Amino acid sequence: MLLPEDSFRLVCREAAGAFPAEACGLLIGQGARIDRVLPMVNQAADPDRFEIAPSDLFAAHRHARAEGLAVTGHYHSHPNGLAGPSQRDAEAIADLSAWWLIVAVAPDTGQVTGVSAWHPSVPPAAAGYGGGDHRVDYQRNRGFQPVSLLIVRGLKPAGIKKEKGL
Repeated sequence: MLLPEDSFRLVCREAAGAFPAEACGLLIGQGARIDRVLPMVNQAADPDRFEIAPSDLFAAHRHARAEGLAVTGHYHSHPNGLAGPSQRDAEAIADLSAWWLIVAVAPDTGQVTGVSAWHPSVPPAAAGYGGGDHRVDYQRNRGFQPVSLLIVRGLKPAGIKKEKGL
Protein backbone atom coordinates (compact mmCIF):
# COMPACT_ATOMS: atom_id res chain seq x y z
CA MET A 1 0.00 0.00 0.00
CA LEU A 2 1.29 3.47 -0.90
CA LEU A 3 0.27 6.20 1.53
CA PRO A 4 1.22 9.89 1.36
CA GLU A 5 3.22 11.03 4.37
CA ASP A 6 0.72 13.78 5.23
CA SER A 7 -2.11 11.20 5.25
CA PHE A 8 -0.03 8.93 7.48
CA ARG A 9 0.50 11.78 9.94
CA LEU A 10 -3.22 12.67 9.86
CA VAL A 11 -4.25 9.07 10.61
CA CYS A 12 -1.85 8.95 13.56
CA ARG A 13 -3.14 12.30 14.94
CA GLU A 14 -6.75 11.14 14.56
CA ALA A 15 -6.00 7.86 16.36
CA ALA A 16 -4.27 9.58 19.29
CA GLY A 17 -6.99 12.23 19.45
CA ALA A 18 -9.84 9.71 19.57
CA PHE A 19 -8.26 7.71 22.40
CA PRO A 20 -9.67 5.89 24.36
CA ALA A 21 -12.24 5.33 21.59
CA GLU A 22 -11.45 4.09 18.10
CA ALA A 23 -10.79 6.59 15.32
CA CYS A 24 -11.99 5.73 11.83
CA GLY A 25 -11.91 7.04 8.31
CA LEU A 26 -11.77 6.15 4.65
CA LEU A 27 -8.93 5.53 2.23
CA ILE A 28 -9.40 7.37 -1.06
CA GLY A 29 -7.39 6.43 -4.13
CA GLN A 30 -7.00 3.71 -6.73
CA GLY A 31 -6.42 0.17 -5.48
CA ALA A 32 -3.48 0.02 -3.07
CA ARG A 33 -2.39 3.54 -3.99
CA ILE A 34 -3.99 5.85 -1.43
CA ASP A 35 -4.15 9.51 -2.45
CA ARG A 36 -5.68 10.81 0.76
CA VAL A 37 -7.56 9.79 3.86
CA LEU A 38 -10.92 11.10 4.92
CA PRO A 39 -11.51 11.12 8.70
CA MET A 40 -15.05 10.10 9.65
CA VAL A 41 -17.13 10.38 12.80
CA ASN A 42 -17.20 7.10 14.70
CA GLN A 43 -20.90 6.35 15.23
CA ALA A 44 -20.35 3.25 17.38
CA ALA A 45 -21.71 3.35 20.92
CA ASP A 46 -18.98 0.95 22.06
CA PRO A 47 -15.54 2.67 22.25
CA ASP A 48 -13.89 -0.60 21.12
CA ARG A 49 -15.67 -0.54 17.76
CA PHE A 50 -15.98 1.73 14.79
CA GLU A 51 -18.97 2.41 12.61
CA ILE A 52 -19.37 4.91 9.79
CA ALA A 53 -22.82 6.33 9.08
CA PRO A 54 -24.17 4.97 5.78
CA SER A 55 -25.02 8.49 4.58
CA ASP A 56 -21.41 9.61 5.20
CA LEU A 57 -20.07 6.55 3.40
CA PHE A 58 -22.38 7.12 0.41
CA ALA A 59 -21.35 10.80 0.20
CA ALA A 60 -17.66 9.84 0.32
CA HIS A 61 -18.12 7.35 -2.53
CA ARG A 62 -19.90 9.98 -4.61
CA HIS A 63 -17.25 12.63 -3.95
CA ALA A 64 -14.34 10.25 -4.68
CA ARG A 65 -15.96 9.12 -7.93
CA ALA A 66 -16.33 12.76 -9.02
CA GLU A 67 -12.54 13.10 -8.58
CA GLY A 68 -11.83 10.00 -10.65
CA LEU A 69 -10.95 8.06 -7.49
CA ALA A 70 -12.66 5.51 -5.27
CA VAL A 71 -13.10 4.63 -1.63
CA THR A 72 -10.65 1.73 -1.57
CA GLY A 73 -10.79 0.89 2.12
CA HIS A 74 -10.71 2.35 5.59
CA TYR A 75 -8.54 2.95 8.60
CA HIS A 76 -9.30 2.60 12.27
CA SER A 77 -7.40 2.51 15.52
CA HIS A 78 -7.04 -0.15 18.17
CA PRO A 79 -6.82 1.54 21.59
CA ASN A 80 -5.70 -1.79 23.04
CA GLY A 81 -2.24 -1.32 21.49
CA LEU A 82 -2.51 -4.13 18.92
CA ALA A 83 -1.83 -3.28 15.26
CA GLY A 84 -3.20 -6.53 13.84
CA PRO A 85 -6.78 -7.37 12.87
CA SER A 86 -9.09 -8.33 15.71
CA GLN A 87 -11.74 -11.03 15.70
CA ARG A 88 -14.30 -8.25 15.43
CA ASP A 89 -12.48 -6.93 12.32
CA ALA A 90 -12.65 -10.40 10.77
CA GLU A 91 -16.38 -10.60 11.46
CA ALA A 92 -16.87 -7.19 9.83
CA ILE A 93 -15.26 -8.04 6.48
CA ALA A 94 -17.90 -7.03 3.93
CA ASP A 95 -15.73 -6.25 0.91
CA LEU A 96 -12.86 -8.56 -0.07
CA SER A 97 -11.36 -5.80 -2.23
CA ALA A 98 -11.08 -3.24 0.61
CA TRP A 99 -7.73 -2.24 2.10
CA TRP A 100 -7.43 -1.93 5.88
CA LEU A 101 -5.07 0.34 7.79
CA ILE A 102 -4.91 -0.36 11.54
CA VAL A 103 -3.31 2.07 13.99
CA ALA A 104 -2.17 0.74 17.37
CA VAL A 105 -2.57 3.12 20.31
CA ALA A 106 -0.95 2.29 23.65
CA PRO A 107 -3.67 1.73 26.26
CA ASP A 108 -1.59 3.30 29.03
CA THR A 109 -0.39 6.46 27.22
CA GLY A 110 -2.73 7.05 24.28
CA GLN A 111 0.29 7.33 21.96
CA VAL A 112 0.47 5.68 18.55
CA THR A 113 2.83 2.69 18.69
CA GLY A 114 2.40 1.17 15.24
CA VAL A 115 0.53 1.17 11.95
CA SER A 116 -0.09 -1.86 9.75
CA ALA A 117 -1.78 -2.50 6.41
CA TRP A 118 -3.99 -5.48 5.62
CA HIS A 119 -6.12 -6.96 2.88
CA PRO A 120 -8.84 -9.58 3.34
CA SER A 121 -7.94 -12.96 1.92
CA VAL A 122 -10.04 -15.91 0.91
CA PRO A 123 -9.87 -19.03 3.09
CA PRO A 124 -7.05 -21.39 2.02
CA ALA A 125 -9.45 -24.16 0.98
CA ALA A 126 -11.36 -21.77 -1.31
CA ALA A 127 -8.08 -20.54 -2.81
CA GLY A 128 -7.01 -24.10 -3.62
CA TYR A 129 -4.43 -24.50 -0.84
CA GLY A 130 -4.42 -27.91 0.75
CA GLY A 131 -3.38 -26.75 4.21
CA GLY A 132 -0.05 -26.40 5.91
CA ASP A 133 1.49 -22.96 6.47
CA HIS A 134 -1.15 -21.12 4.44
CA ARG A 135 -3.92 -22.34 6.73
CA VAL A 136 -1.94 -21.40 9.86
CA ASP A 137 -1.24 -17.87 8.50
CA TYR A 138 -4.90 -17.44 7.55
CA GLN A 139 -6.10 -18.39 11.04
CA ARG A 140 -3.42 -16.37 12.85
CA ASN A 141 -4.23 -13.26 10.78
CA ARG A 142 -7.98 -13.79 11.14
CA GLY A 143 -8.68 -13.87 7.42
CA PHE A 144 -6.32 -11.03 6.49
CA GLN A 145 -3.03 -10.90 4.65
CA PRO A 146 -0.41 -8.39 5.84
CA VAL A 147 0.50 -5.83 3.18
CA SER A 148 3.66 -3.75 2.88
CA LEU A 149 3.00 -0.13 3.83
CA LEU A 150 5.11 2.46 2.06
CA ILE A 151 4.90 6.02 3.40
CA VAL A 152 5.73 8.35 0.50
CA ARG A 153 6.71 11.99 0.78
CA GLY A 154 5.25 14.16 -2.01
CA LEU A 155 2.95 11.52 -3.54
CA LYS A 156 0.89 13.35 -6.17
CA PRO A 157 -2.83 12.51 -6.49
CA ALA A 158 -3.62 10.07 -9.29
CA GLY A 159 -7.27 11.07 -9.77
CA ILE A 160 -8.33 13.35 -12.57
CA LYS A 161 -11.59 15.20 -12.27
CA LYS A 162 -13.60 14.65 -15.43
CA GLU A 163 -15.22 17.70 -16.95
CA LYS A 164 -18.31 17.61 -19.11
CA GLY A 165 -17.64 17.85 -22.84
CA LEU A 166 -14.04 16.61 -22.68
